Amino acid sequence: KNLIVLGNPGTGKSIFIKSVICEILKQSENNLEFNNAKIYSFVPFRIELRKYLAYKKENGQNILQYLLYLLTTEFGIVNLLYENILQIFKEKPLIFFDGLDEIFNLEDKIEVRNDIEVFHNSYPAALSVTSSRIIGYDDAKFTQETFIEIQIQNFNYKQIEDYVSKWYDKEEEDQKI
Repeated sequence: KNLIVLGNPGTGKSIFIKSVICEILKQSENNLEFNNAKIYSFVPFRIELRKYLAYKKENGQNILQYLLYLLTTEFGIVNLLYENILQIFKEKPLIFFDGLDEIFNLEDKIEVRNDIEVFHNSYPAALSVTSSRIIGYDDAKFTQETFIEIQIQNFNYKQIEDYVSKWYDKEEEDQKI
Protein backbone atom coordinates (compact mmCIF):
# COMPACT_ATOMS: atom_id res chain seq x y z
CA LYS A 1 0.00 0.00 0.00
CA ASN A 2 0.92 3.63 -0.37
CA LEU A 3 1.43 6.01 2.53
CA ILE A 4 -0.24 9.26 3.42
CA VAL A 5 1.96 11.13 5.91
CA LEU A 6 -0.20 13.49 7.94
CA GLY A 7 0.98 16.09 10.42
CA ASN A 8 0.41 19.53 11.80
CA PRO A 9 2.22 22.54 10.30
CA GLY A 10 5.93 22.38 11.03
CA THR A 11 6.03 18.73 12.10
CA GLY A 12 8.54 17.87 9.39
CA LYS A 13 6.54 16.18 6.66
CA SER A 14 8.66 17.60 3.82
CA ILE A 15 11.90 17.09 5.75
CA PHE A 16 10.85 13.48 6.36
CA ILE A 17 10.33 12.97 2.61
CA LYS A 18 13.65 14.58 1.70
CA SER A 19 15.42 12.56 4.37
CA VAL A 20 14.01 9.24 3.15
CA ILE A 21 15.02 10.05 -0.44
CA CYS A 22 18.56 10.93 0.69
CA GLU A 23 18.86 7.69 2.65
CA ILE A 24 17.72 5.66 -0.36
CA LEU A 25 20.19 7.43 -2.65
CA LYS A 26 23.20 7.21 -0.33
CA GLN A 27 22.67 3.58 0.61
CA SER A 28 25.68 1.44 1.30
CA GLU A 29 25.75 -2.27 1.97
CA ASN A 30 27.32 -1.73 5.39
CA ASN A 31 24.96 0.98 6.57
CA LEU A 32 21.36 0.37 5.57
CA GLU A 33 18.99 2.80 7.30
CA PHE A 34 15.84 0.79 6.53
CA ASN A 35 15.06 -2.65 7.92
CA ASN A 36 13.54 -3.78 4.64
CA ALA A 37 16.33 -3.53 2.06
CA LYS A 38 13.76 -3.88 -0.74
CA ILE A 39 13.27 -0.10 -0.66
CA TYR A 40 16.76 0.36 -2.13
CA SER A 41 15.64 -1.28 -5.38
CA PHE A 42 13.20 1.57 -6.05
CA VAL A 43 13.99 4.76 -7.96
CA PRO A 44 12.81 7.72 -5.82
CA PHE A 45 11.25 10.89 -7.24
CA ARG A 46 9.83 13.91 -5.40
CA ILE A 47 7.01 16.02 -6.80
CA GLU A 48 5.88 19.21 -5.10
CA LEU A 49 2.16 19.08 -5.72
CA ARG A 50 1.58 22.85 -5.89
CA LYS A 51 4.19 23.08 -8.67
CA TYR A 52 2.68 20.08 -10.45
CA LEU A 53 -0.76 21.71 -10.34
CA ALA A 54 0.58 24.97 -11.80
CA TYR A 55 2.33 23.00 -14.57
CA LYS A 56 -0.80 20.97 -15.27
CA LYS A 57 -2.98 24.08 -15.51
CA GLU A 58 -0.54 25.73 -17.89
CA ASN A 59 0.30 22.70 -20.04
CA GLY A 60 -2.58 20.25 -19.55
CA GLN A 61 -0.22 17.34 -18.95
CA ASN A 62 -0.07 14.46 -16.50
CA ILE A 63 2.26 13.42 -13.67
CA LEU A 64 4.75 11.57 -15.89
CA GLN A 65 4.96 14.44 -18.35
CA TYR A 66 5.58 16.81 -15.44
CA LEU A 67 8.29 14.51 -14.12
CA LEU A 68 10.00 14.50 -17.52
CA TYR A 69 9.82 18.31 -17.55
CA LEU A 70 11.23 18.46 -14.01
CA LEU A 71 14.14 16.13 -14.76
CA THR A 72 15.01 18.11 -17.88
CA THR A 73 14.67 21.65 -16.54
CA GLU A 74 15.66 21.37 -12.88
CA PHE A 75 18.17 18.53 -13.04
CA GLY A 76 19.58 19.10 -16.53
CA ILE A 77 19.05 15.53 -17.67
CA VAL A 78 19.02 15.89 -21.42
CA ASN A 79 18.08 13.31 -24.05
CA LEU A 80 15.59 11.72 -21.68
CA LEU A 81 12.52 10.51 -23.51
CA TYR A 82 8.98 9.96 -22.27
CA GLU A 83 9.51 6.28 -23.11
CA ASN A 84 12.43 6.18 -20.63
CA ILE A 85 10.16 7.49 -17.87
CA LEU A 86 7.48 4.96 -18.83
CA GLN A 87 10.00 2.12 -18.52
CA ILE A 88 11.02 3.23 -15.03
CA PHE A 89 7.38 3.41 -13.98
CA LYS A 90 6.66 -0.08 -15.23
CA GLU A 91 9.37 -1.37 -12.90
CA LYS A 92 10.01 0.11 -9.44
CA PRO A 93 9.37 3.81 -9.01
CA LEU A 94 8.83 5.37 -5.61
CA ILE A 95 7.10 8.73 -5.86
CA PHE A 96 6.96 11.25 -3.05
CA PHE A 97 4.02 13.60 -3.59
CA ASP A 98 4.79 16.47 -1.27
CA GLY A 99 2.28 19.01 0.01
CA LEU A 100 -1.30 18.08 -0.83
CA ASP A 101 -2.22 20.63 1.86
CA GLU A 102 -0.52 23.39 -0.13
CA ILE A 103 -3.32 23.21 -2.69
CA PHE A 104 -5.98 25.45 -1.16
CA ASN A 105 -8.76 25.30 -3.73
CA LEU A 106 -10.88 22.23 -2.96
CA GLU A 107 -11.61 21.40 -6.61
CA ASP A 108 -7.89 21.58 -7.42
CA LYS A 109 -7.02 19.41 -4.42
CA ILE A 110 -9.56 16.77 -5.46
CA GLU A 111 -8.26 16.91 -9.04
CA VAL A 112 -4.67 16.32 -7.88
CA ARG A 113 -5.81 13.51 -5.58
CA ASN A 114 -7.61 11.95 -8.55
CA ASP A 115 -4.46 12.32 -10.68
CA ILE A 116 -2.48 10.42 -8.03
CA GLU A 117 -5.10 7.66 -7.88
CA VAL A 118 -5.19 7.40 -11.70
CA PHE A 119 -1.40 7.27 -11.67
CA HIS A 120 -1.52 4.28 -9.31
CA ASN A 121 -4.13 2.54 -11.41
CA SER A 122 -1.95 3.04 -14.49
CA TYR A 123 1.33 2.00 -12.82
CA PRO A 124 0.56 -0.69 -10.23
CA ALA A 125 4.27 -1.35 -9.57
CA ALA A 126 4.70 2.22 -8.33
CA LEU A 127 4.65 3.04 -4.65
CA SER A 128 4.07 6.47 -3.22
CA VAL A 129 4.22 8.62 -0.14
CA THR A 130 1.97 11.68 -0.07
CA SER A 131 2.26 14.37 2.58
CA SER A 132 -0.51 16.60 3.87
CA ARG A 133 -1.51 18.58 6.91
CA ILE A 134 -4.17 16.91 9.01
CA ILE A 135 -6.52 19.88 8.74
CA GLY A 136 -8.19 19.84 5.35
CA TYR A 137 -7.08 16.32 4.44
CA ASP A 138 -10.54 14.83 4.93
CA ASP A 139 -11.83 17.09 2.13
CA ALA A 140 -9.81 15.11 -0.42
CA LYS A 141 -9.09 11.86 1.39
CA PHE A 142 -7.58 8.93 -0.54
CA THR A 143 -9.24 5.51 -0.72
CA GLN A 144 -8.29 3.26 2.18
CA GLU A 145 -7.97 0.22 -0.09
CA THR A 146 -4.81 1.65 -1.66
CA PHE A 147 -3.49 4.12 0.92
CA ILE A 148 -2.52 3.86 4.59
CA GLU A 149 -2.52 6.98 6.74
CA ILE A 150 0.23 7.59 9.27
CA GLN A 151 0.65 10.64 11.44
CA ILE A 152 3.76 12.51 12.53
CA GLN A 153 3.37 13.46 16.16
CA ASN A 154 4.21 16.92 17.46
CA PHE A 155 7.53 17.40 19.24
CA ASN A 156 7.55 17.66 23.00
CA TYR A 157 9.60 20.44 24.64
CA LYS A 158 12.76 18.29 24.93
CA GLN A 159 12.55 17.25 21.27
CA ILE A 160 12.15 20.89 20.21
CA GLU A 161 15.20 21.84 22.24
CA ASP A 162 17.26 18.97 20.76
CA TYR A 163 16.18 19.82 17.22
CA VAL A 164 17.04 23.51 17.56
CA SER A 165 20.44 22.68 19.07
CA LYS A 166 21.28 20.22 16.30
CA TRP A 167 20.08 22.62 13.62
CA TYR A 168 22.27 25.46 14.90
CA ASP A 169 25.24 23.10 15.23
CA LYS A 170 24.97 22.25 11.53
CA GLU A 171 23.72 25.50 10.05
CA GLU A 172 25.22 28.38 12.06
CA GLU A 173 28.91 29.06 12.52
CA ASP A 174 28.51 32.16 14.74
CA GLN A 175 28.26 30.86 18.33
CA LYS A 176 26.65 34.10 19.55
CA ILE A 177 23.68 33.53 17.29
